[in-house]
Amino acid sequence: MVDRRKLCRKQKVVWRQKERRQVNQKVRGTCTKICLFILCIAFFFLFWSRQGSIGDHWMQAHTPVLSYEAPERLSGIPWKSYLPKNTFWLWFSWNQNQLRKQFLEHYPEMASIRFNTSFLGNTIRIQAQPRRALVRWEDRAMDETGTFFTWVSASTNSLPTVNFPIFHVAQERVSFAVWLYQLSQVPMLWNNISTIQRNASGEYEMILKEGIHVLWGSIGAQDVSRKASTLVQVLNDAQRRWGRIGITDLRLFEEGRVIVQPSPSHH
Repeated sequence: MVDRRKLCRKQKVVWRQKERRQVNQKVRGTCTKICLFILCIAFFFLFWSRQGSIGDHWMQAHTPVLSYEAPERLSGIPWKSYLPKNTFWLWFSWNQNQLRKQFLEHYPEMASIRFNTSFLGNTIRIQAQPRRALVRWEDRAMDETGTFFTWVSASTNSLPTVNFPIFHVAQERVSFAVWLYQLSQVPMLWNNISTIQRNASGEYEMILKEGIHVLWGSIGAQDVSRKASTLVQVLNDAQRRWGRIGITDLRLFEEGRVIVQPSPSHH
């Protein structure tokens, strides 16, 4: 039989050796971290802490030359006032992200900001892209994401005007913006829209530039492009046949019906 006391003593010896190895590993790990910390402190004082140090000269030599590129309606933004005191730090993505966040928060007319960096050329080009205004709504413009922004320009006069109060529910505004974007992909109709309105039943209507009143209906799940393209074809055919059109009703479009009513002045 195996002596239980000897076996127990052997197990204790093995356990102590394993425990000693773990303690030694922890001590070596701690000592390594302390040494690295001391080296970092020494490196900082040697290269970076003094003006005119090696690190200071290196940072100055690699401070990028900045340029700002944007369309005319974004060219007046004082972008230099948002830059860090030492633009060297713009080489790092987290500083670029912080600057991007500040730009987009203060200037909602911006859709995006890109930083094109060239370390070899020692340059950073900041490129700003504007939002695309789809409609005029009260005293502001709105894009396809449902974002409002101020845009005072002669070109906004050619945009369709939304003629009902702004939605208080964000999701309704976003759904409306998506519908507007889909409509804008049919230029033959979009470029002819003067006013967009909403009746008491929540259905949408349009007034075209030649005075035609279009009853669109709801903007739920539907093929907007097909419906808009069909409207263009129907109007072209009806105008050739009758001349002036008064009302065009698309509310039964999903059932295959489009109702066209000539203008009362038509003879």
